[in-house]
Amino acid sequence: MLNNAGAAADAHPPTTVTLFEQGLTQVLQAAVTGPQPKQGYVLALASRPDGSGSLQPLSAFMTNPAGAAIVNAIGPIRQIVRQGRKA
Repeated sequence: MLNNAGAAADAHPPTTVTLFEQGLTQVLQAAVTGPQPKQGYVLALASRPDGSGSLQPLSAFMTNPAGAAIVNAIGPIRQIVRQGRKA
């Protein structure tokens, strides 16, 4: 199966992340697809866009038998992200 760009499409749809504003706190929800089934993982913010560098763990989760999960993290997520920004 090919996508619009002509590259082979993955068997799993991409992981999507949504941030819901709730005033002083935010809810980050990730629909995770593609990891190994029935395995433990940690959703974390990385200090670099490529996922390397220091990690700020948000939520531990385990995938279902299909290798997917819905993960929620609640807290001052915008404040955590802004701390690492350079002026």
